[in-house]
Amino acid sequence: MSCQEMKDASGRHPRDSVNGSFIFPRTYPLTFREGSSINISWSKTYENINLYFYQRGKVANSVQLVTNLATEWYQWEVHAEETNLTNPFVFRIVNAQGTTEEQNGEGFWSTSCRIFNHSHVIYAFLIARNILKGSVIDNDRDEDRSYSGSKYGSRDAW
Repeated sequence: MSCQEMKDASGRHPRDSVNGSFIFPRTYPLTFREGSSINISWSKTYENINLYFYQRGKVANSVQLVTNLATEWYQWEVHAEETNLTNPFVFRIVNAQGTTEEQNGEGFWSTSCRIFNHSHVIYAFLIARNILKGSVIDNDRDEDRSYSGSKYGSRDAW
């Protein structure tokens, strides 16, 4: 496996293809608040797409958010079916007119993102307080940003 493939496997980088790429979400790390609205956007060569959402490592539990969509954006109310939000999530787009084999093996992925709900706000507060005190450094979660709003998202630090 090449260094680039190893980076991509981490979920910190989107997996673009000749058929398209995500415009948002694209930058790692990202954190979305459950219940907020985000506008997922992409460029594509496919005429129509199917958009999926799943927690990394749980492809079998993927949720099809939209079928046969022709536009290059989708407004989504952030919601996770999973109760354990410790693993990041990812979006995937495939050709709506593709064969089953093409839909299973082709397409493109967003960067990984995290979802938090109100119980995670308390956890985030405690982490932030400990970081300010200098007692905890969590490199995987620093610089997390929360997005909601316009077509391409607007920044709201939480």
